[in-house]
Amino acid sequence: MTPGPADGHLPYRTRVARTLALFLMLGQGVLALAGEAPDRASGSLPSPLEDAQRFAALLNATAYRPSAQELARGYLAPGSASLQAFAEGRIGSEKALAQAVEILRPDYRLAVERCLPAAQRLLDEVPELLAATRGVLGLGADTRAPRVVMLFGAGRSAGTVIDDSVILALEVICRFHTPDRDPLNLLRGFLVHEVVHAHQLRWQQPGLEDSLLRQAMLEGYADLVTEQVLGAPTPPARERARFGIQHEARLWKRFREVMAGKNLVPWMYGPGRPGEPPDLGYWLGL
Repeated sequence: MTPGPADGHLPYRTRVARTLALFLMLGQGVLALAGEAPDRASGSLPSPLEDAQRFAALLNATAYRPSAQELARGYLAPGSASLQAFAEGRIGSEKALAQAVEILRPDYRLAVERCLPAAQRLLDEVPELLAATRGVLGLGADTRAPRVVMLFGAGRSAGTVIDDSVILALEVICRFHTPDRDPLNLLRGFLVHEVVHAHQLRWQQPGLEDSLLRQAMLEGYADLVTEQVLGAPTPPARERARFGIQHEARLWKRFREVMAGKNLVPWMYGPGRPGEPPDLGYWLGL
């Protein structure tokens, strides 16, 4: 791989790890391309924002204090197939969702007021972002695009891929919003990152042994592609890179000792260690 302009500013070990990640993931992608199916006629699919808009209307109607029963009747029961699948693993019961709204009410209010309007604007960009991601991955224009759904969860997961659908939870994504961060840019970053995961899941070989290193490479690769699609790292990725470069030797020493194991804590999917940005494993996988 020929290093791009930004690669010369990265430490040697990071550039090597990045190259290995690209080789691994693109190599699997080349083997899988022949099996990709073209886009199917979509028919009358529900709006990607149908669940989110229904949830916001329910919050406004109940002064942001919905009961478990109201959430069940007004949000979960009439929800899309993506919401049903997301609820099973990432929300739980209507009682769990009601408790989340009670505890995290400011998060939900911020998401309804700032990130939901941004999500509406994002809809016009989704086809272009999907196409740009395919281009960076070297996939053909006939590659099936994942479906995109934006909704509200129980404050546990910002995004995931289920049944070839990219699902984004606005109340978690909007936690990264600050006055100097456009929520639309935040949503773009999370969307592209999860779209890469959707393609990775199609490529991955069954039966591969999981490990912290493998998961770091998957996440780091998704961050790398997102940066290339958007032309700049996302704010969380920029924070990880800044800290990682400053403390690279110490981080690599710690990471090497545990990277063959299956325990992802505290490197990924959590708050991390005190004083360190979360998800440092993403950066080490670049």
